[in-house]
Amino acid sequence: METKSDNVRMEILCVKLGFVGKLVVNCSGRSGGLCMLWSAKVLITLLSFSVDHIDVQVDSFCNKWCRLTVFYGNPASNQRFHSWNLLKRLAGMSSLPWVCLGYFNEVLDKSEKMGGIPKNWNLLTAFREALDDCGLEGLGFVGPLFTWCNKREGETMIQERLDRCTGSIKWKLLFPHFTVFHLDYWRSDHRPILLEFSNHSVVLGNVRKKRRFHFEECWMDNQDCRDLISRVCVDRGGFNAVDVVIGNIKACGLSLDSWNGQCKRRLKEVIINKKMELKDAYNNTSSFSWESIHQIEAQLDSALEIEERYWRQRSRIEWLKCGDRNTRFFHMKASVRQARNKIKGLFGNGGQWYSSKRGAMKAPGRDGLPALFYQRLWGKVGLGKLGFSERWINLIMRCISSVSYSFVLNGDIYGDIKLTHGLRQGDPLSPYLFIICAEGFSTLVQQAVNMGNLQGFEVQP
Repeated sequence: METKSDNVRMEILCVKLGFVGKLVVNCSGRSGGLCMLWSAKVLITLLSFSVDHIDVQVDSFCNKWCRLTVFYGNPASNQRFHSWNLLKRLAGMSSLPWVCLGYFNEVLDKSEKMGGIPKNWNLLTAFREALDDCGLEGLGFVGPLFTWCNKREGETMIQERLDRCTGSIKWKLLFPHFTVFHLDYWRSDHRPILLEFSNHSVVLGNVRKKRRFHFEECWMDNQDCRDLISRVCVDRGGFNAVDVVIGNIKACGLSLDSWNGQCKRRLKEVIINKKMELKDAYNNTSSFSWESIHQIEAQLDSALEIEERYWRQRSRIEWLKCGDRNTRFFHMKASVRQARNKIKGLFGNGGQWYSSKRGAMKAPGRDGLPALFYQRLWGKVGLGKLGFSERWINLIMRCISSVSYSFVLNGDIYGDIKLTHGLRQGDPLSPYLFIICAEGFSTLVQQAVNMGNLQGFEVQP
């Protein structure tokens, strides 16, 4: 189906689903858009693409080559012949076993539409002839017949089967064990289509990485998180001040990790329950009003927003404004990092190859707490107000002179490296030292101005 999204939104989906590659055709306004995602076990060769299709060669099914095309039919009925001409051109470009699926925007039979004006027979015939000329046949399906609905009440409601999966005879002989599913949907007016093979490990095999604690951005708006930190970070009288801060940070990480697990389980339950409610509502439209369906969709969207912010952090994309799904981004740091960051081994000084887990990669600290945690919650952890005494300065200098780093390699934490050059850029403490220095510098500049030792000058616009 059309994604109605751009490359940035598809980046989040790619990371969330655990894929390592993607090809995106951006939407035009609020319509169109195509996307193809693939795992590390799939070798993809791009053949061609346009605003209406993505055509690739695939090698993943036990070294069996095939061809996959994602297709989008023109929404204007008087322009749909351009889509069928495109489909015929694609058919002549390769003799590989071919599967073609997507949003064709047309039905094959009048029974595939319910409500509204009856379909023009000439449009149906043109679609049938296009598939016949291309050697494509329907692959069947499991689930509801209609894949699209205008979601209106009563006699104005229209439902059609506009999305489908087709394949050539060669493809069906090469992969005889498959099932096409018409899945449940919400918010979107189209049902997703799933082409599933009997041997799942051949198609979608993914290796689970060891989970590592991360402080999540979405916790910042959760009062329970702040209350938990307040309870955990206590005044440990009699202890060294630095040890108090380190102890509070460690206690925060452990407590937040446990609390996060409970929250994720509850969030997952909410999403599952709301999806089930929507499924029941769509299957019984006579007993559910569209207003109640929209309310369930809004509740589901709220839960998915929290989940989306979690995956947004995982994809290393920075939002210009937190919480706005339609906000434009100011920077794109990475595509999908999972495959690229995998280190299989290193060469030693003597040229030997070491496959054991040694080495260095960029990563947050061992405690899993990013700069955002310190920026928003540092006051609760242990740092007081500005008002620097000699003892406080000594503590800061101790932090700078006793820096050590560990590294995350393929999901595990290793090493305890002592540095001799202070903090690196990106260290959680660096922004605060910069602010302190900038504040001191600003004060010195103002003092010099007051004493007449420094004068400003006007700059003409």
